[in-house]
Formats: sequence, structure tokens, C-alpha cells
Amino acid sequence: MTAWMLKSVGQAKRLLIIVTGFSILIIGVLMIVLPGPAIIVVPMGLAILSTEFVWAARLLKTIKNQYQKTKEGLLHMRPSEREEEHFARIAFENKKKQEEKKHKRLAEEEKAEGAACYAMSQVRNGVDRDRLQAN
Repeated sequence: MTAWMLKSVGQAKRLLIIVTGFSILIIGVLMIVLPGPAIIVVPMGLAILSTEFVWAARLLKTIKNQYQKTKEGLLHMRPSEREEEHFARIAFENKKKQEEKKHKRLAEEEKAEGAACYAMSQVRNGVDRDRLQAN
């Protein structure tokens, strides 16, 4: 009886680890397209699953290696390259803001121009009526 209970407790523990690991992994994968820290949650799910599955351990190791390569690549990038990229991004954002302001200003000018034309047409119509009434 004791061996059977230990076996069922071990199976229950394994099932709990598998369900928890897959749940966290699925939530992490969903966070790739939904807002959330997928870059943290996916490896966490894989870490839990790696206690039971070899494929999860291999995938987690691959992700860690890729992260290290990316990190080293960024660290070895010359500071001037990072600065150039940063300033290019800022320049692009500033240009976009300036264009938005320009379009907004032009729209306001067109609106004011339209109102002025309407006012002039009303004045002309009023002047024409005054001339007709005077005759």
C-alpha cells in the first residue's frame, strides 16, 4: 500500500509540474502578441518543464545561448554605432512630430480660409441686396 501511495504521489507531483509548466509556457506564448513580459514568462515555463522533459531543457539552453550571443554582440558594438542608432531614432521621431504639426497648421489655415471666403460671400450678397434696394 505504501509503495502504491508513493507512486501515486510522485505521479501527482509530476502531473502538477507538467500542467503548471505548460500553463506558464502557453501564457508566455500568448504574451508575444498580447501585452506582457513574454521574454521572461516563456523561459520560466520552459525551466519548469525542463525538470521533466529533455526537449524543454534543450530548448531552454538554446534560448540562453542565443541571449548570450545577442548580449555580447550589443556590448561589442562601438558606442558611436549605438549613439548613431539612438540619434537616428530621435531624429525620425522629431521629423514625424514636425510633419504632424505642419499638417495640423495647414488644416487650421484651410479652415480659417474657408470661413473667410464664406464671410466675404455673405458680405457680397449683403452689398448686392443693399444696391438693389437702393434702386
